[in-house]
This record gives sequence, C-alpha cells and structure tokens, in this order.
Amino acid sequence: MSQPKRLNPPSTPSDSDLKRAANEKYRLGQFEEAIALYSAAIALVPSAASYYTQRAKLLCRLGRYEEAIADCHTAIQIDPKGNVNASLRAGKCHLLLGQVDQAYVMYRNALRTDPTNTHAINRFQRIESIRSSVDNIKEHLTRNEWKSANKELKLLIRNTVVDDTHLPFQWALWRAECSVHLKQWSTVLRMIKYLRQLDPQPNPEIMYIKAQLAYYQEYDTQRAIDYLTKSVRYDPDSNSAKMMLKHIKVIEAQRVKGITALEANQLQDAVDIFSACLEMDEENDVLNALLYVNRATALQMLKKYNEALRDCNCAIQLDPESLAAYSRRASCAMEIEDYKTAIHDYRRLLQSDKRNRDYKNLLKKAEQAAARAGHTDHYAILEIARTASLQEIKKAYRKRALQYHPDKNPGDIRAEIKFKQVVEAYDVLSDSHKRASYDAFLDAEAQEIHCAASAAASRTSRARRREGKTTASSPPPHEGTINLSAPGDNTITVELNGMFFKVFSSRDDQAGESPAAAPTAATKGITGQYHANNGNGWTYSFRFS
Repeated sequence: MSQPKRLNPPSTPSDSDLKRAANEKYRLGQFEEAIALYSAAIALVPSAASYYTQRAKLLCRLGRYEEAIADCHTAIQIDPKGNVNASLRAGKCHLLLGQVDQAYVMYRNALRTDPTNTHAINRFQRIESIRSSVDNIKEHLTRNEWKSANKELKLLIRNTVVDDTHLPFQWALWRAECSVHLKQWSTVLRMIKYLRQLDPQPNPEIMYIKAQLAYYQEYDTQRAIDYLTKSVRYDPDSNSAKMMLKHIKVIEAQRVKGITALEANQLQDAVDIFSACLEMDEENDVLNALLYVNRATALQMLKKYNEALRDCNCAIQLDPESLAAYSRRASCAMEIEDYKTAIHDYRRLLQSDKRNRDYKNLLKKAEQAAARAGHTDHYAILEIARTASLQEIKKAYRKRALQYHPDKNPGDIRAEIKFKQVVEAYDVLSDSHKRASYDAFLDAEAQEIHCAASAAASRTSRARRREGKTTASSPPPHEGTINLSAPGDNTITVELNGMFFKVFSSRDDQAGESPAAAPTAATKGITGQYHANNGNGWTYSFRFS
C-alpha cells in the first residue's frame, strides 16, 4: 500500500528576498509597500544597518521625517564609522524640519567619518551658510525688521526647499508673521492653511498669527482678543500673545475714551486723546485711519477745517476703502467751499452704495453749490456797487486783499480761495475793457434768467388752469419763481429759477404802513420789482437792477 505524498511547507522568504522585493516596489513608486517589506527584513535581521538606512530613505520620501531620523540614528548606532549615508540622510530630514542645528551636527559627523566624501563636504558647507541665514532672520525678527527678515527667509527657502509648499513649521510661522507686518494678506492666509495641515490640533502659535491677521488687516479687536486668549490658554508662557493682548486692550480703551469725550462735546480733549492714540501703534493702518477720522470729526466741530481735511487725507492714504474718511472729507470740503473735492467724495460714496438716499442728496447739494460758485460776482467779492469808480475799486481791493492775504492767514484754505477771488475780481474790474465785457455778460445772463423765470411761471399758470384752479387766487407769476431764505437786517437771499442772489429789501407790515427806507440796488439780478411773502405775514419787496 502506497504512502500519501507529503506537501512541503511554503518557504519563508529571506531578508535578501525581501530587500529585492522592496527595491522593486520603490522603483514602481509604491513606497508604503516597500517600507513594509524593509520592516519585514529588519525583523529577520535587526542588526542590518543598511536596511534602516533604506527604510529611512522611503520614509523621507513620504514626509515622515521624524521616523526617518530615528531609523538613521539606529543605523549609526549599529555601524558608527561606516554609515555616512545615514548621517547625511538624518541631516537632510532635520533640515526639512527646520532643525538647522541638528542638521549641522549630522553633516559634521558625516564629514568626520569620511573627510573625502564629496556629498559630506558640500552638505556641510551648505549647512554653514544656512545657519548664518537663520541667525540673520532671527536677528531681524527680534528688531522687527520685517522686510529684511522676509527677504532673507525667501532666499533661505529658495536655497533649501524650493518653494512654500514644503516649508518647515517654524519657517512657515516666520513667513506668516513677516507677511502680516508687510500687509501681504494672501500669503498670510496661505501660510495659515499650510500650518493647519502640518498641525491640525489647536496650536497657540497658529492662533497668535490669526490674532495678528484680525488686528492688522481689519482692526477686529474682539476676534483678535479671542484668538490671543486661546493662545495663552494653550501656552501660558507665550509672552508675545500676552503682550499683544495687553496692547490691544490699552489702545481700544483710549480710543473709546476719545469717542466719549467727542460725544460729550469735550472737543479739545477728544483731539488730544486721539493724537495720543495715533502714537501708540504706527504700524496698524486700519486703526490709524479710524483715529484720523475720529480726530477730524472733533477738528471740524472746532471749525478747524484745514486740520480736519489733512487728517481725512491721511486716513484715505492709509485706508483707501475708508468710507468714513471720504464722508468726513466731503463734509469739511463743503465748509471751505471746495466743491470739487466734495463732489468727488460723494460720488465715491455713492459708488459703494448706489441706493443710499443721503449720499444722493449730499451729492446734489454739492453740485448745486458748485454751479452757484461758478457764477462769480466780482462786484460782490469786492463788496462794491456796479457803479463804483476806479478809485473805489482800488480801495476795496486793498482792503479785501489785506484781509485774506496768505501771510495773515497761514494754512487757511478758505482765505486762500477768497484771496484768489479778490485778485481775479480786481484784475477784471480795474481794466476798462474787461469790465465792459463783464458787465455785458451780467446783463445777458440776467436777461436769460428773467426769460427762464417767466417761462417757468407761464408753465405753472397753465398747469393750474388745467387743474381747474382760478388764477384770481393764485400769486403773481413771478412769485412762483422766488424763494426766501434768512430774512433779517434788510438783507435777504433769494433763489430765482435755481440761481441765488443777495438783495436789499423793504418790507410792509400787514396794516399797510409805509415801507422802511430800502438801501440801494441789489448786487446782481434783473431790472424790475418783485414781491414774495415769507409765510409769517411779512411781504418783502425786491428791486433788482
């Protein structure tokens, strides 16, 4: 009877077989499988230093630098004098982790092991240069020399890890902090995202960078304080976070104090407080733009329009998107009759909010004021009648020129504008030919206004008739084109068909008493007499000439 055949047990692969298989997987780019095979070979022969070195190479390719360094150190312990490659690979891993001093030690050990090794010589020279760069970066950071630190850091990155996608954690932190202070916000956000990938767990250093971003980019103090509080909670020894937290609270308390003084109408106190705040953090553009606007508000209320305008300009230079700065500058520009600036700023505001009724009304008001200012009355500027003699013109010019001269009004923009108007008026009225042409222009302009007013009155009358209203109860046609404002002291401003004139008036009371003696003719207008009632029982009589 035949015996059954015995099956031979499967043979266990040798470490050499595992090594060959691992090398094939490495060639195919299957690094995880290759690592598993080298691990199996190490389990068979734990004293094979080359297996640890090869596994470290694979771990390094996968970015598992700490594990690779551990394998390199094991290989060096097994073969202290014959494993230069392990020292070189450990040095590279330390460098990729930003551990420059440890990398220096490993490259030095490799060079000591084999002083003729070309790779060891080159790597050691390179690490010496890198150490010098890192020392320079740290020195720049200590002195808050952000631009220099960033320049040195970019050079270091280019010479070691090629780009920002494979930065050591500490270098990424430096890159983010430099970018915050250089206002390179997109780089900051990119670095924060990269740091979170390297360390998904709550990290106090990343929170500190986020706090800086919130504070410097938007002056979002609450968000910055929240991040800093968390940073200190995770790292109670973080002096940077503690100092920044204190700094923000002090500045915000002072700013609120200034706003409180402004609301209490303690204007000079508010100016002083905001001025002190502006010296507390010159680096934060958004904060300082806000402080300039706050101070400009107080200065405008003190009627220091020129200083207020300068503050508004500073705010816009620091933060071109500050709507509050444009609004305040436009308001100050209207005060000094700089209508061009006011119109520009109100248009800028309207672009940001096209449905804002307030902006539309303010723009319309500025444009109307500019249109009125465009009709310069040289006689009114010198405060003389149209019949004034040359001597009267010269006398009025000397008086007004002295009053508004820049030497007597340094820094006063309104006085500067008035002085230019006085010079222009004298230039026209002191020359007989220019004056004659100017008078002819006034007459033609007045006649044009009169015709427009009559046409408007006729349209109003026809409209009333169409509505079935009797003309007997309607005011005279010219009354529909005249609006009164600021009556008093026998001087009234009249709006006639959109044009404004300052006229002298006489008035009758309701009892029909004789009118008070009226001064001479209006400074500008239309020949004829018109009447309008101010709604309070007084009838004003206007004589245009």
